[in-house]
Amino acid sequence: MGLHGSRESFLRYMVRKIVGTLVDVGRGKLRAEDIPNLFEVRDRSKSGPTMPPQGLCLAEVEYPELKNSAECQ
Repeated sequence: MGLHGSRESFLRYMVRKIVGTLVDVGRGKLRAEDIPNLFEVRDRSKSGPTMPPQGLCLAEVEYPELKNSAECQ
């Protein structure tokens, strides 16, 4: 399974909660249509579990302020 996300910043355990919620959707415990409501209720206990870090991999970090810098070339 692959998940690609791009954000300006992430909160602690945010990616692990997102993956856990998507796994619950795949298992039929939640519906994809439920996800917007999870953001509205702002209650992490209603979303999927916090997945363990094993198997999750940070593939890339970009620093836009350095992207065109001579330091990066």
